[in-house]
Amino acid sequence: MRRIFALLSLSLVVDTLGGGACVCEEPNVASGEGEGEGEGEGEGEGEGEGEGEGEGEGEGEGCPAGDPVLGTAVLSDGFVVVDDVDSPEDPDNWLAMAVRRDESKGGVSNAVFVLHGDMSAETYGAWPNLAQTDAIPFDLTSDTFDIDADFPSAFLVAGEQHLVAGFTTPAFGGEITVFSTLDNSAIFLDAPGNFSATRFDYGPDRFLVNSLGLGTVGDANGSARLLGVDDFTTPEAIDILGLGDAFGSYVTANQNVVYVAGFLEGTNRFFALSGTDVGEAATTLPTLPTAFVDVDFTFAASTFVDDLAVVEGDSFINQTALLVYPRVDVATAGEAQTVLTVDGCTRIAHMAALDNGVLVALANDDGTGRLVHIERENLGN
Repeated sequence: MRRIFALLSLSLVVDTLGGGACVCEEPNVASGEGEGEGEGEGEGEGEGEGEGEGEGEGEGEGCPAGDPVLGTAVLSDGFVVVDDVDSPEDPDNWLAMAVRRDESKGGVSNAVFVLHGDMSAETYGAWPNLAQTDAIPFDLTSDTFDIDADFPSAFLVAGEQHLVAGFTTPAFGGEITVFSTLDNSAIFLDAPGNFSATRFDYGPDRFLVNSLGLGTVGDANGSARLLGVDDFTTPEAIDILGLGDAFGSYVTANQNVVYVAGFLEGTNRFFALSGTDVGEAATTLPTLPTAFVDVDFTFAASTFVDDLAVVEGDSFINQTALLVYPRVDVATAGEAQTVLTVDGCTRIAHMAALDNGVLVALANDDGTGRLVHIERENLGN
């Protein structure tokens, strides 16, 4: 069981604005023979010869070649690969991946963004026609970010007009960047202990940020809070869940449902809230009576339409599967469905909601990667 170290608090930002045996050599062995005769004088002759031979053999099991799309991962019945492309680089080089769903120009454009450890971001264009080179860069760093001391948070959120990323400091401080992709301007907000964030809906840009506070509003003891703002600079606190001092991990959402993860009583528990309740809350949201689902370990979470998708295993390296928990209602999950089984040769480096499923960044042990869009089979039939 893993306890994910990040105090749980949620912030709502609204815009009105990835043996072999030793090869040893025997030491060289030299031998010599000498003969000598002398009469009064000694004369000697000697011959020396040295010969050495070393032999070693090493053998170890490597990863098999695997499927050209999924590597050694195995897709479960009931799910299909809609489309896939080579990753422009090893997904393990990215700190986070995001998909921006843009419906503002008629039709849907799903742009793929990635974040690097120096707080720089870039987009490869709209899925699935990604550029393999010449990505468009964005600089999300602030003057206070110290690359040698601070810790970039492993999230990137892409709204229609903004990107959101963050970092924390050794003293549990932190900051988020709200970056405008329209004019390349940025707003920087204090966000101590920020761990994750998500886009809340597909209207005007609204974001949920899991942190101890946002801007001038926070709570030093880490009680769970949802911070609402009318723009990116004037937050307003809203209580949420009543989780107290729970340790928090992931928050993910779409326009219908919000999933919040907290570590309680030895278990990572996801809670679900109605998107309407969150969006209309003025001061307080009700405490949920039960957890939506308990999971042993998760390092990533996403919505799968209205359902919850998580990657499970006992560590980031030792993953086992991508699971989807169907949403029966706001507080109840159906039986988990295995979407993808993975092993140490092919890992899930990142994932993000895409259309009616998820976009998964698969990283292979040889440094290659593949971006794979997965949905349910016969969706809508």
